[in-house]
Amino acid sequence: MVEPSINRFPQIIIQYCNACKWQNRAIWYLQEILQTFPDLIKDISLQPINETPGVFQIILSRSDNDVKVLYKRKMKNEEVGGYIYVGFPDSKFVKQLIKDEFDVEVGDHISRGSTNYKLTDPTDSECIDCKRA
Repeated sequence: MVEPSINRFPQIIIQYCNACKWQNRAIWYLQEILQTFPDLIKDISLQPINETPGVFQIILSRSDNDVKVLYKRKMKNEEVGGYIYVGFPDSKFVKQLIKDEFDVEVGDHISRGSTNYKLTDPTDSECIDCKRA
């Protein structure tokens, strides 16, 4: 029998705004990550966030002291840079971010060297769903 443990690393944590109803998107990313990295990722969790409207981010934790935000959705008044992107990425981009962290080969379907990939959203608007909640 496998003993339960909350300290299995590396971990992926997907935080999403509950009011925006982004749980289906978070579940889709979870599925894609698990299918692509079945032996690498030891723990993956979804965290609905109610305190910060509009949040959507993917976090990699290699240990209790080694935590890195891989992707964060840009809100209207945030600076763009580092791990902050406009819009939602396709699954290839998320998998590329994880692949780059571990320098692993996961197949030709993820383009190599795509770390310069930028997400753009010409509307760049505030989260309307959060305001409705």
